[in-house]
Amino acid sequence: MNERFGRHNGAAAFGGMAKLRLTRRGFLGAGLAFAAAGTVPRASAAKTAGFGFEAITHGIDGHHHVAPGHDARVLMRWGDGVMAAAPAFDPHRQSAAAQTTQFGYNSDFIGYLPLPWGSDNSRHGLLCVNHEYCIEELMFPGLGAYDKEFSQATRALAEIEMAAIGGAIVEVSRHPGGHWAVVPDSRFARRITTGGR
Repeated sequence: MNERFGRHNGAAAFGGMAKLRLTRRGFLGAGLAFAAAGTVPRASAAKTAGFGFEAITHGIDGHHHVAPGHDARVLMRWGDGVMAAAPAFDPHRQSAAAQTTQFGYNSDFIGYLPLPWGSDNSRHGLLCVNHEYCIEELMFPGLGAYDKEFSQATRALAEIEMAAIGGAIVEVSRHPGGHWAVVPDSRFARRITTGGR
């Protein structure tokens, strides 16, 4: 706990920092600007300067929206094989050994490295993906969220979770139609886990 900023939670910590960085007038002005931005009518599909595609309207619903003329496809999912020896994914029969060969959980960073090394090739390269953390109630069917004592946790579940975080490296190529695919059995394919693999 940091006494300078009060209770240890995001709101109190941010509030303390904001007081240090902004005058009351500046803080109120910023708040009004944010409030006004929330009341501005949404832009309909309008040309986005510099990008050459139509913007989509902002909103939250159950669909994955992309700009007109574009599409989105899943390239890798949690449990998809990264290594040639990876078994087919079964969420009801997970194991740490299987997970060390499969695509990890919760991808939050993706870096692209062109192949061959040193080139600027935008059609063939490596994706380096970070697997940040696990959400047990989504990862293990029927388990639910851990309680604060982690009473539902077992060594086997913990080992699966540890194997699901870390990183993955997959080789990808872009087909003439424009869609990306994972290169099977790539010599570059790797899973990096807490076990050091």
